[in-house]
Amino acid sequence: MAIRPFRIVGRSQFRPYATFGILILSLLFFVWEIIITSANGLPIEQLYDHYTLVTCHVGHVPLTEIIIDGVRSLFLHLTFLELVTNMLFLWVFGPAVEQFLGHRRYLAFYIAVGFGGHLASILFSGGNCAALAGSSGSVAGVLAAFLFLYPLRRVEAFVPMLGRGFSIPAFLYILIFIGAAFLMDDGGPLSGNLAPFWDEIGGFVSGFVIFFVVTLFKAAPKANPFPTLDDD
Repeated sequence: MAIRPFRIVGRSQFRPYATFGILILSLLFFVWEIIITSANGLPIEQLYDHYTLVTCHVGHVPLTEIIIDGVRSLFLHLTFLELVTNMLFLWVFGPAVEQFLGHRRYLAFYIAVGFGGHLASILFSGGNCAALAGSSGSVAGVLAAFLFLYPLRRVEAFVPMLGRGFSIPAFLYILIFIGAAFLMDDGGPLSGNLAPFWDEIGGFVSGFVIFFVVTLFKAAPKANPFPTLDDD
């Protein structure tokens, strides 16, 4: 999808240490993937069974192994483009969610929605063996959280095909992005294959449900009528 966000309108002095840490850790894991593929002389897909959560392994391996593989899966990416795309969305939308939750709870949330994506993939895999790798489920959960908290915040995005940027409300941008990815990307419903999207669907639904519960105990922030001013 060629609609890339580059910032949220409004300034904040908040330092998103957890978001930054996730970005660095994901990059380090990608370097590690390059090293192990070079050492083994095999493409990373053939090594994922050893390092990621595999859907058909659930119920047949110890729970501790499932948890370790599941967490590690959230930091592995098949391609550099996938890594950059996911980290771009995380960097744009994650800090505001982290500011609301706090560093530690945000990190726990990131892992929880990632496992929400894993769960959806396992439940709807149709019994097939699929190695789950990538942070798409976690990023989708962060998008859901941002949508829940700040639906009217404006997102500045760039469309390379048009050669120009634009600013629209977050709820509209997120709905357009999800809809376009769902309908147009490889493996979407037009190809008759929903399998690649269960991770994102599970992460998004998990994020929305978690924030529905969280905001029962902590009120969501009020909309800032002057988004160009400091938001902290």
